[in-house]
Amino acid sequence: MSLLSHYVQLGTEDRTTWRDRLMQMEGAEPRHLSALHGELIAFDWIEQNTGQATSLKDGTLSACYRITLHGLREVRRFQGADEEASETPEKTQPRFVRKKRSEAVAVANAG
Repeated sequence: MSLLSHYVQLGTEDRTTWRDRLMQMEGAEPRHLSALHGELIAFDWIEQNTGQATSLKDGTLSACYRITLHGLREVRRFQGADEEASETPEKTQPRFVRKKRSEAVAVANAG
């Protein structure tokens, strides 16, 4: 919950901005911290900027993670806060319009 709360705090102002990876956390070895990041990703509470993150000279991964709406909801649920707070809606993937069966058959027969 501490790691998730870290990304919630960073994403409070603008959830869509990619944030640096938390590289150290009290009470967690680097290997355990990596596992915790993996769990947050698996639960869809944070998302990873795969392939776009950059490594800085101090070892920090820049622009690596951001909180998801699911992550925000989970923290609010854990804290007992109202889930109906204003949220930026997730962008949905574009959907392709399916051709009607009669159109598909006509195209197949025409070819």
